Amino acid sequence: MGIRETLKELKGNLNSLRVIHYSCQTLSDANEGYSPRITSIAVLHVERSIMHSFSIHLVAEEEKVDRNSIETEYDRLEGEMLLRFYRFVGENPDTRWLHCVINA
Repeated sequence: MGIRETLKELKGNLNSLRVIHYSCQTLSDANEGYSPRITSIAVLHVERSIMHSFSIHLVAEEEKVDRNSIETEYDRLEGEMLLRFYRFVGENPDTRWLHCVINA
C-alpha cells in the first residue's frame, strides 16, 4: 500500500487512529553508553481529541517518590511507566498507530 492509500485509510478510520510521540534522553546525555531512557510517551486519540500521558515524573508523583529521589529510582519508574503504556496498548487492540516526530 502506497503512502496516499495509507493516508486515505487513516483519514477514513479516525476512530481507531492514535498519534504517538515519545521523549527520551539524547545520546549525549550522561547515560554511560546505554540506550537513551524514554522519559515520556504521549498518545492522542485523533477523533476524540483525548490525550493519554505516560511519564517517569507522573509515576513518581503518583507513587509519592520524593523529588530528590527520582534520579536514583529512574530504572524502576521507567519500567513502571512502560508497563502502564503497554497495558494501554493491550487494551486498545484495534488501534492504528501513527508516530509523530517533533524536533525542538
